[in-house]
Amino acid sequence: MGRDGSIVFLMKVMNIFCKKHIKMENKEQDFINRYKNVQEAKEEGIRQGIWLCIQKLVELERFDMAKYFMISFGFNKNECEGLLDKNGLNDKMDVFINRLFNENNHIRYLKDIGYHKIGSIFKYNTGMEKIELEVIEIDDSSCDGCVFNNRGYYCMYSCCCNIDREDNTDVIYKEVKRS
Repeated sequence: MGRDGSIVFLMKVMNIFCKKHIKMENKEQDFINRYKNVQEAKEEGIRQGIWLCIQKLVELERFDMAKYFMISFGFNKNECEGLLDKNGLNDKMDVFINRLFNENNHIRYLKDIGYHKIGSIFKYNTGMEKIELEVIEIDDSSCDGCVFNNRGYYCMYSCCCNIDREDNTDVIYKEVKRS
C-alpha cells in the first residue's frame, strides 16, 4: 500500500467517522427535542392543574383568591378563553374572566410593602398617593377590612399572609387618618 493508498484508507476511515458523528448528533438532537416536548407537556399539565384549582375557587366564590392565582401565574385572557374552550364552557368562570380582564386595566400593583410588626404604623407610597398604614392582626387570611381590598389594587409581596411573615400571622392594613 503506497502513499496514495494510505490517503484513500484515511479518507474512508474519516468518512465513516463523520457519518457516525452525524448520526450521533442527530440522535442527540432527537433526545433534546423529545426532552423539550416532555417539558412542554409537563408545564401544560401543571398549568391545567392550576386552572382547575382556579375554577374550583370561582365555584366556591373565593374570587379574591382566584384572582390572586390568575395574576400570580400569569394567565392572560387568550389563554383563559382557550382553557375554557378545552374544558367546556363554564358560565361562572366566563363571567369571572371577563370581569377580571375588563377590570384588569385599572389594577394598581402594590409591591414590596415589606414586613412591619403588628400594631406598627408606617408610610407607603401607592404610586398615586402617600398613605399612612397600621398593621392589624386578623384571625383568617381574608382581605376583609384591608384598605387595599376592593379598591383596584393587586398585592404582591405585601407581607400580609401568614406564609409571607416572620411571625406567621395574617394581617391587614388600615389607613391611619390623622386630624
